[in-house]
Amino acid sequence: KNQNIIPGKIKPEKFTIDRHSQIKEGNSIKIPLLSLIIINNAKV
Repeated sequence: KNQNIIPGKIKPEKFTIDRHSQIKEGNSIKIPLLSLIIINNAKV
């Protein structure tokens, strides 16, 4: 019975983790770009 419950729970959790990791990767790329833009604007 436990084996039937666990696979059902793992799939949604793994999906949400994948989504969060993609969002974090996207933010990690966007944040340095924004900081560079802010620094360039501050210099000007």
